[in-house]
Amino acid sequence: LKGVQHTNISSSTSETTIVTAGGSGVFCDLYGLVINNQSATACTVTIKDATSGTTRFVFSVPAGDVRGFMLPQDSAHIQAASNNNWTATCGTSVASIDITALFVNNK
Repeated sequence: LKGVQHTNISSSTSETTIVTAGGSGVFCDLYGLVINNQSATACTVTIKDATSGTTRFVFSVPAGDVRGFMLPQDSAHIQAASNNNWTATCGTSVASIDITALFVNNK
């Protein structure tokens, strides 16, 4: 039950969904995250495990660089509550942040 979702955040500091909620009783656990800053400005990206939820990661992504993590699927970072999305918020409005999230759905 692995999934992958790509999201582009362009010139925004609004909270943006990067993994859509899995449904009732389903947790979307992250085992990989790739954040690509295509802009000429460094940016901090905050990852939460629900809209307005708890901060789980904060990445500093230099201009023109990539940050993230990759774990074995069975070591995925667990989502605190089922039927929630994962979100990203840019600390600075930059031209383009691409985020690829790899997740596994668990009941």
